[in-house]
Amino acid sequence: MKNLSKLYLPLIYLLVLSNCKSEEPQTPPVVLTLPASEISLSKAKINGEVTNEGFSAASERGFVMSETNPKPSVSDTKLSVGYGKGTFAKELDNLKVNTKYYFAAFATNTKGTSYGEILNFTTADYLLATLTMEEPKNITYTTVQLTGTVTDEGGTEVTERGFCLNNAPNPTTTNIKIVNGKGSGAFSTVVTQLKEDSTYYARSYAINGKGTSYGKEYTFKTLTLKKPNIVTTNATNIGALTATLNGNITDNGGSEIKEKGFLIGTDQNPIGKIEVSTNDSVKYNHDLKDLKFNTKYYFKAYATNKVGTSYGETLSFTTADYLLATLTSDEPKNINYTSVQLTSTVTDDGGDEVSERGFCLNTSPNPTISNIKIPNGKGKGAYSTVVTQLKDETTYFFRAYAINSKGVSYGKEYTFKTLEYKKPTVETGIPLNIGTRSVTLSGKMVDNGGTDITEKGFLFGTNPNPSDKLLVSNKEPDLYTVDLKDLKSSTKYYFKAFSTNSKGTSIGLENSFVTLTPSFAKVGTNDFAEITDNTVRAGLEIDNDGGSPITEYGICYSSTNSNPTIYDTKVLFGNTVNPPFGEMRKISGLISSTTYYVKGYAINERGVSYGPVKTFSTLIDLSSSVKNSIVAYYPFNGNSLDKSGNNLHLTETNITYTFDRYGNNNQSACQFNGSTSYLIGPSLPLITRELSIVIWVKNTRTSSGTWGCLITTQNSTKQGFLLQDNENLRYDFSFANLNGIGYTDIWTNSILKANFWEVIICTYDGNKVSIYKNGQLETEMTIGSKAVSSTANLMIGSRYFNEFFKGNLDDIGIWNRVLKPEEINYLSTNSIKF
Repeated sequence: MKNLSKLYLPLIYLLVLSNCKSEEPQTPPVVLTLPASEISLSKAKINGEVTNEGFSAASERGFVMSETNPKPSVSDTKLSVGYGKGTFAKELDNLKVNTKYYFAAFATNTKGTSYGEILNFTTADYLLATLTMEEPKNITYTTVQLTGTVTDEGGTEVTERGFCLNNAPNPTTTNIKIVNGKGSGAFSTVVTQLKEDSTYYARSYAINGKGTSYGKEYTFKTLTLKKPNIVTTNATNIGALTATLNGNITDNGGSEIKEKGFLIGTDQNPIGKIEVSTNDSVKYNHDLKDLKFNTKYYFKAYATNKVGTSYGETLSFTTADYLLATLTSDEPKNINYTSVQLTSTVTDDGGDEVSERGFCLNTSPNPTISNIKIPNGKGKGAYSTVVTQLKDETTYFFRAYAINSKGVSYGKEYTFKTLEYKKPTVETGIPLNIGTRSVTLSGKMVDNGGTDITEKGFLFGTNPNPSDKLLVSNKEPDLYTVDLKDLKSSTKYYFKAFSTNSKGTSIGLENSFVTLTPSFAKVGTNDFAEITDNTVRAGLEIDNDGGSPITEYGICYSSTNSNPTIYDTKVLFGNTVNPPFGEMRKISGLISSTTYYVKGYAINERGVSYGPVKTFSTLIDLSSSVKNSIVAYYPFNGNSLDKSGNNLHLTETNITYTFDRYGNNNQSACQFNGSTSYLIGPSLPLITRELSIVIWVKNTRTSSGTWGCLITTQNSTKQGFLLQDNENLRYDFSFANLNGIGYTDIWTNSILKANFWEVIICTYDGNKVSIYKNGQLETEMTIGSKAVSSTANLMIGSRYFNEFFKGNLDDIGIWNRVLKPEEINYLSTNSIKF
C-alpha cells in the first residue's frame, strides 16, 4: 500500500493543479512498469506504459535491465522502444536458462527521465524429455519389435534415445540398452539375440541435458522352441523312371533347420533317406531318377532343428508304364543315282528314352532293322540322313524306326527308285588368254552321269576334228582348264572337251582359235649410276616380250651416233629372260670427258626393239687435267726440282727437309727457319694474265706482328704477285697495281692454324681473286686487271731477302690458268703425280 500511495499522490496533485488557472507544472513523464509475460527457457516479453507525457512529449521510452543489479539503470542494459504515450513492450531472446532478470520501464521528455517500478522475472528451467512406448510386437523365439516416441524434448535436444530391457522390472540404461538415434519423434527397433521362453521387461528411454527419462514399462515373453512343422505335398513330373518330391516347412519351430529332405521307399513306411540343401527356402523338392516303371512309391517330407525332427504325411505315387515310341516320316528327297535323303521325327518316346533311332531299307516291302539299317542318334525330335552307296536304277522300300526299352516301333513305309547311270554331259568352253604361243582351254562337266569320271580333258590339234588328248586330273572341279605353251604363233588350232565314265565317253562341240602374231618387245633404257672418268653402270628394262621369247638383250652405245644400234658398240647381257625384267651392269673402257648415247635393246622373233636414247658424260680425269697449263710443280721429295717439265728448278739456301703431311720420311717437305731460309728460281714468263697457286703450309709461327712470305714474283719494279702470312696471322694474296703505285691485298677470313697442315689455293682470272682454304672458299673479291707478269725471280720463303717464313711447305704448284672447281677439290686432298 505504501507504494500505491507514492504513485497516486503525485497524480492527485497533478489533477488539482490542472484545475487551477496558474501555469502548468514543468514535470517529466509518468511511466509504469508492467509484469513480464511469455516467459520461456531463453525468451520473455517485458511491458511498460507511459500514462502521462508530462510537460512535453515523451521523446524516448523503453526499459533498463540487468541480470545481476537489482536496481538497473541506463549504465546496465538500456532497451529503447519508440516514443510517446501508451503501452509498449520488448521481446527478449538469447536469455539464460533458469536465470533471474531485473527490469524497469523509463520515459524521457525535455524535463528529464522518470522510471517505473523495478520488477523481475526468472526464465524457465529444462525438463526431462517426455516419451511414450507401444505394446511390444512381433514376438518370436529370440526377437521382438519395440516402438517408442519422444513427444517433448524438455527444452533441450535429446542426444540419445532407445530401449532398455531386463528380466526384472524397471529396466534402466545400465541393463540391456539398444540405442536408436536422437531427437524427437517416433523410433522402432527389432531386438534380436533374446533367449527363448524368457520374460523381459522393456521401457523406452531418452537422454537430454536434464537427465534420463523413461516411458511406460511393458513386459513380454519370447516363444518356446519346438520341432518344425512340415507338410508333404504331392509328387509332380511323374514319368516312367522319374518323379519330383515336394515338401513345405510351414514353421521352423523357432530355430535353424539343420537338415531337411524326404524318406522314400516302396513300403508304406519308407526309410530311404534323401537329404536336400538346407538353404533358406521353406518349400523344397528333389528330382528322382532311375526309378522302376509302373511301380508305386511312398514318401514323406522331414525337417530337423535343435529340438528334434518332424515328419509330414506319407503320400504315394505310381510311375508310368512304357509305350513304344511314335514316329512320323517325310517323303524321300534328293533321289540320285546312288543316294537319297530320308527325314523323320520321334514325336513321343513312349515314356522311356529312345536309345536308338534311324532308318531301315530293303528292296522288298516292310523293311526292318534286320535289313539295311542306318542309325541316326537317339532321343526325341527330327533327324535326317543322306543314304549313300545305293544301286542305280533300283526300287527301295524304307521306314523310320525308334528303339526304347519297350521295343522297336516303325514309321510309315515309303518307296523310291534311284536314277539310272548314263554317259556324262560335257561342254567345250571358250579359249582364254590367247597369246602368240600360249592359250588356256576351258571345259565344263555338266553331269557326270551318276558315276565316277574315269578320264576327262580335251582333244586338240591344228586340223578340224582333232584327236590328240590333253588330260586333266579327275580331281579338277566341274569347270576345268588346261594351260598350253610353246604353240606356233599366227596358227589356227581346234579343240573339244571330252569326259568318260563307266557308261562311255561324251565329247563337246568343237571350238577353235588363232594364236596371236608377236609384236616387238617393249624395252626401256635405265638411268645411269656410278659414272666415273672411264666407267658407268647402265642397263635396261623389258616390260614384255611382245608375245615371243626374248633371244638376246643388252645395251648398245656410241659417242658419235646419237641414235645408236646394235651395229655400234653392243654389250650383250643375256639370251633368255622372262619379263618384266631389269638389269644393270658396269661398262668399262670409256674415254674421260666424253658424251655417250645409250639404248637398251631386246630381240625376239619379230626383230630388234630399242629403248629410248639416254646420254651421259664421263668425268674428267683429274689426275691428268690438273697437269694442263701447269707452269711449275715442286713436290720437295728430297730436292727443289720442278717436276712440271718446264725445268724451273730452285736454288736452296739454309733449307732442311722434314716429314710431310702424311708422316712420310723426313725427305718429303721443306722446312724454313724464319730468318735465313729461302728458295730462289728463275722468273715465270708463262704467267701473263691468269694465275693459280696451290701450296701446302704448316705454319709454326704462333704470335702476330710479323710477316712471312710463302711465294712471290714481286720486286722493286712493282710487278708480280705475293702470297704471305701477315701480321694478323691471316693469309694475304697481293698483286702489284698496273700504275706501278702500291699493291692490292686480299686476306683470308680465318686466322692460320699453327702447327697444322693446311692447303691454300689462290686463283686470279684477270678480274676476280678467290682464296680457298682446305677446299673451302674463304674469300672472293673483284679487283680488276693487275700487273701479274713479272721479270723478277721466283722466291719461296722470303720477299726481297726479307720477311722470312717460319714453318714447312710442300707440293707447291703454279698454273697460268684458273683451276676448275673439281680440280680445286681434287688438289685439296691429293698430290700431282708425274
